[in-house]
Amino acid sequence: MKIGSKDYFVCANTACGFVNYFDSNLEHLQQLFVLKGASGCGKSTMMRQLGRLCQKWGYRTEYIHCSSDPQSLDGVIMPELQTAIVDGTAPHVLEPFLAGVTGEYVNLGMAIQPEKLKACRYEMITLKKEIKAFYQKAYDSLAEAKTIHDQWEIFYSSALNGEKAQQLAQRLSEEIFNGVTLTKAARVKHRFFGVLAAEGRVDYLADLIEPLKQHIILTGRPGCGKSSLMKKIAAEAQQRGYHTEIYHCSLDPESVDMVLIEELSLAVVDGTAPHEIIPANGDKVLDLYQLLIDIDVDQIHQAEIDTLSDNYTHAVQKAQQSLLDARNAHHLLEQYYQPAVDFEVIEQYTATLTHYLQEAAEKECSSI
Repeated sequence: MKIGSKDYFVCANTACGFVNYFDSNLEHLQQLFVLKGASGCGKSTMMRQLGRLCQKWGYRTEYIHCSSDPQSLDGVIMPELQTAIVDGTAPHVLEPFLAGVTGEYVNLGMAIQPEKLKACRYEMITLKKEIKAFYQKAYDSLAEAKTIHDQWEIFYSSALNGEKAQQLAQRLSEEIFNGVTLTKAARVKHRFFGVLAAEGRVDYLADLIEPLKQHIILTGRPGCGKSSLMKKIAAEAQQRGYHTEIYHCSLDPESVDMVLIEELSLAVVDGTAPHEIIPANGDKVLDLYQLLIDIDVDQIHQAEIDTLSDNYTHAVQKAQQSLLDARNAHHLLEQYYQPAVDFEVIEQYTATLTHYLQEAAEKECSSI
């Protein structure tokens, strides 16, 4: 058994709207509990409580944080117990793989006392509409930021030496895999290590890479080929049978910010802003601007790049304000729900799930 925890996101508010990678993180598990229920009925608290209980028993636990409010949880996974408990309410509507066989619903909505909500029905409907509008404003601002960033990247990508990029990818691949191919099918999980939230940028990058022995840190400017290089490494890892975690950019999910291969104790990661990494002894740092760009783009296009950088920052700040407005409205909505929740019912559901986890732990121990 591996004792410890892991924190990450599987959803994000991006330039493409709300993006959800739950499926790739849950598909190999044997049991999935999908929590249904309104805001403020205790889903996150329940998942955190059950996760900590499994850690106390000595099981590794993975905490999936909410992209809109990272202090809250969207799910918890206990890999050794082959079990996950997740929030299945909007915007990440989830279904058991095969209801009654590999998963089941846990209807926490049964704890809501609707008669206590009648007097505030109009206010709650209004808040729900406001939350939706705030998120749409955030998505529009993030789309604006991505457009600016794409223009920024062109200055560098148009000067990229493709032959050098191909040679670097080949050398790095040989160094990482050393020609070894495993005799199993790879599992690929898609995630985010960080997101833009109401409080600004939140990420768990340092905690994710700290246990690993090898860090390959890619630096350089936007458009220098960092994501393309990591995609090539990820593709080869899959071909060679290595389980691979692909961490996407929370602005542009088509871009990759990190490839993590636990079987090699390795992370290849974009170490530039907004997730800068200070290299430690033994880390390999590759500056792709120095390695792959043959002209001084920074000097030639300094004025245009400075303007784009300022405009990009402004667009991101607008998105953050909209996310803050959405979260504040969501907290108000929770305040309406909380007095209407019968928390004794929640405690009963928690006890039921605790009993299931205890049985799963006993089975896991007996199989060792």
